[in-house]
Amino acid sequence: MCRQSLSLVFVFFLFALGTVHCATIYVPDDYATIQGAIAASVNGDTVIVRPATYVENIDFIGKAITVKSEQGPNVTTIDGNMAGSVVTFQSAEGTGSILDGFTVTNGTGTFFQGALSGGGIFCPDTSPTIRNNIISKNTAYSGGGFYCSNFAPRITNNLITLNTGDLGGGISCGTSSPTITNNTITINTATLEGGGIYGYRFSPTITNTILWNNSAPNGPEIFDYQGSPTVTYCDVAGGWPGPGNIDADPLFVPLGDCYLSQIAAGQPTDSPCVNVGVPPMITGTTRTDNVQDAGVVDMGYHYPIYTPVFTLAVSPDPLIGGSPASFIVTGGKPVTMTYLVYSLTGPGNKFVPLLNVYLGVLNPKLFANDFTDILGAWTYYYNKIPEAPGLSVWIQAAQQDQASNVVETSIQ
Repeated sequence: MCRQSLSLVFVFFLFALGTVHCATIYVPDDYATIQGAIAASVNGDTVIVRPATYVENIDFIGKAITVKSEQGPNVTTIDGNMAGSVVTFQSAEGTGSILDGFTVTNGTGTFFQGALSGGGIFCPDTSPTIRNNIISKNTAYSGGGFYCSNFAPRITNNLITLNTGDLGGGISCGTSSPTITNNTITINTATLEGGGIYGYRFSPTITNTILWNNSAPNGPEIFDYQGSPTVTYCDVAGGWPGPGNIDADPLFVPLGDCYLSQIAAGQPTDSPCVNVGVPPMITGTTRTDNVQDAGVVDMGYHYPIYTPVFTLAVSPDPLIGGSPASFIVTGGKPVTMTYLVYSLTGPGNKFVPLLNVYLGVLNPKLFANDFTDILGAWTYYYNKIPEAPGLSVWIQAAQQDQASNVVETSIQ
């Protein structure tokens, strides 16, 4: 009787564990596409996407899951290929449906209520969480970068730039109450109204956000039609009423993105958006030296701070005898000598005192060496792989105190 009771308890315990288990799915390790991983997931799961450009249009299909890049939007892109909205939420998704850390680009929108809407992100009658993304170079009639209607999506810490539309180049909201926090919305264009944000009877809460250098015949930064937006602690070109709002050039540092000029990061003066926001503090940086924001929060988009993964990739894999090949190093220490080694013997464990590092190959031989760039990347191009069909090769990159993954390949 006692054994039977214990068995029943154990079975119940296993069942309970099964009901709360949340899986982590990797792309492309487990599924080749992001949409494939979404289809295989269940509520509560997390989909982690490795750095790459994924040419696809994805739909969350009603699932309360997190789809997150492993290393951030600068190295992980969802490219819509001009074939509709890049990311869609249209099945009653709530705030538990999260898109985190991608560049979302080349979207053209979804046909909705007589017009193409949401070039980059389309979320009618839903309330997803959109955070830490770069939404850029999308187009649609309503909401070139982002479209929402009804409900209350959370739009947090995104750079929304270079999108175009007729109503709302950056964001278009219809009868909705989005929360728009710590975003930078700049260089978006609307041919009619709302270069940055367009609303039709909407009630957004906009905080710690920069709206600058957007363009439209009416309401270049914000066009509000019979709405009641609450705008506080924002930098809005042309001004906007509300506590803490300013109208001052944010002094973006011209590095291709919208970092803020800061003396602490080596620029000649501080941006007026530095240390003028309101809590909560957000994880990330507005500084070119990638130092975490601290103290009083800065206005605008905070670039996520990621610990880079020192990675080697070989293309093509397998190698082709008599043809060129590329050996691509990412996530290394910036401007640091990097060594590319190979072995014809196999994997192993070899300590190199000069670099204070263990290599994962036996009998390593130096193949090439050079300095990484300021982002810690380096690509070595080899003109002609030797003709040795069937030969196995193990290749690895190394720097002072660290070694990359080992790529096991062969020559065809």
